[in-house]
Amino acid sequence: MTEAEWLRSADPEAMLKLLKGKVGERKLRLFACACCRRIAHLLRDERSRITVEIIERYADGDATERRLTVARIGTQALLNEMVGKVWDNYSIASEAGCTARDAAGRCPEQAAHDTVLRAAAALALETVGPCPFDTPDLVHHVTWRSAHRDAWQRACEDLCGLLREVVGNPFRPPDLSPLYLTWNDGTVPRIARAIYDERAFDRLPILADALEDAGCSDAQLLNHCRGGAVHVRGCWAVDLLLEKV
Repeated sequence: MTEAEWLRSADPEAMLKLLKGKVGERKLRLFACACCRRIAHLLRDERSRITVEIIERYADGDATERRLTVARIGTQALLNEMVGKVWDNYSIASEAGCTARDAAGRCPEQAAHDTVLRAAAALALETVGPCPFDTPDLVHHVTWRSAHRDAWQRACEDLCGLLREVVGNPFRPPDLSPLYLTWNDGTVPRIARAIYDERAFDRLPILADALEDAGCSDAQLLNHCRGGAVHVRGCWAVDLLLEKV
């Protein structure tokens, strides 16, 4: 995969393959959580939502592996309750629940891979509805498959954007001088810390202004802070300034 392909890719599996061995568990876990939060409106059970919060805390070292395991078992129990309820909204809820469970998987690489595909499936199902397996109308079925393919592609494009949000551009690491972090008694990392802790991503343009005042001219970093992209916990720009990996 080239840099140009990375920047426009809508294939999460290919992107994750490129990142294998290049990003740590924290980034992979937070990407998985970002995928879950993208379908938060489909996570109808409190256990699934709590699981996502636990994974985020685990990624940052604020929850134990045992707590993560308990959360994973809890989401699996929820899915077991859905056995036999595979039509209409239950199939969407099941995919969403699987997304939260997969995000808590033992292997972070596998968790990221499985979660993004589950999230794409949930988004596609939300758009087109369950597959009409029980209809004798072949034309209807073919039409559904075509619509589902388009919805799946759009969902993958959306989720690949989240992966770029968390990882950045692996082909062009930003230029960060240590002076930016110490400027004005650590103003830049203080702002970044508040953004991270409070999920206050609307303050990213303020962070960009502080970076410029500190002497930063890196267009990639400044544009990311001022751009209109969706930002999530694990944003590569904020992580960079907090020296998180």
